[in-house]
Amino acid sequence: MENERRQKRSDVPSTAIELALAGAKYRSGAHACLIADQQGFLLAGTGDGFNLDNLAAFASVGRPLASEDEKAAQGAALQAESISFGGSQFHYASVGGTPGEAQGVEAAARRLFEEKP
Repeated sequence: MENERRQKRSDVPSTAIELALAGAKYRSGAHACLIADQQGFLLAGTGDGFNLDNLAAFASVGRPLASEDEKAAQGAALQAESISFGGSQFHYASVGGTPGEAQGVEAAARRLFEEKP
């Protein structure tokens, strides 16, 4: 029997992408992870104690954390990278943690949201 690497899964795309973000948050040690569109609107995210809508807006324009999120971040910076899926550009952002999860989140989003042949 093959060992399934994902312990939690969902056939509902919105739940599945949140599970992918939770996995990225766990693996990287980040305080919060999210996906925002180019206008700064939150698509999905995870992170207790953060205003994820604010983080999404700040990630889209490269601004630092808002004062209300600084305490929860415990000195960690907001990091953002561009990702693409479904023919559009988005931002993957995290607060703290090690970089390197954007590609995995992008791959998960492509599997979930791009049209299947």
